[in-house]
Amino acid sequence: MSSGSKYSEGVRQYDNGKYVGEFYDGIREGKGIFYYNNGEKYDGDWKNGKIEGKGSYTYKSGSKYDGEWKNGNMEGNGIFYYQNGDKYVGHFEKDLKNGKGIMYYDGGDKYDGDWKKGLMDGKGIFYYASKSKYEGYYKEGKKNGKGILYYNDGDIYNGNWKNDKRDGKGVLEFHNNEKYDGEWKDDVMNGKGVYNFDNGDIYDGEWKKGKAEGKCRFYHASQGKWVNEIWKDNQFWKEA
Repeated sequence: MSSGSKYSEGVRQYDNGKYVGEFYDGIREGKGIFYYNNGEKYDGDWKNGKIEGKGSYTYKSGSKYDGEWKNGNMEGNGIFYYQNGDKYVGHFEKDLKNGKGIMYYDGGDKYDGDWKKGLMDGKGIFYYASKSKYEGYYKEGKKNGKGILYYNDGDIYNGNWKNDKRDGKGVLEFHNNEKYDGEWKDDVMNGKGVYNFDNGDIYDGEWKKGKAEGKCRFYHASQGKWVNEIWKDNQFWKEA
């Protein structure tokens, strides 16, 4: 390198810490390590005095990011290791999870799908440590829209969600071959719905807060006929 080159290497002290690495015309450029006064550290690429390119940032909390940077922000693909044992592998934008990514939770859960502004948003699959699985849509970190939840006991719900709860139209197929097809609200059967019992009986009518409540048409399989009935608190009350 000629004596007139603007490139150099060295150590420089700043108000917020110490930099050890490469410079161009007196500005941090190239490879370098910054030791912050608060105990944090960045080791990687620099451009025009800012973190940009690929590098690793270790936080005082114990968390760590290893990946791409732009204009001082996590931007592009990277891995974020959380202090609590969680790990995110995917895309970032302006320091937030954004785009496609996989979150591995310390407790064994896993989410693989779309992110927006740091939250699950769009389409994705959530694998629960309990062996249940959800496939569907999210909005601002919660199940919203169409989705299927496969319960670990064999039950399957296929329908609409709102704020992490079954809400709207949906079908719940039980592992004992019974089935509910109808309306939901706040995670329970509510409104109009049809329930098929494993013995062949069918309840077709009104539901309230998870229970058969109100007018219905009831098919008695043993008699082979439909009867208009009124139910209260999940039980037959009287014929209509």
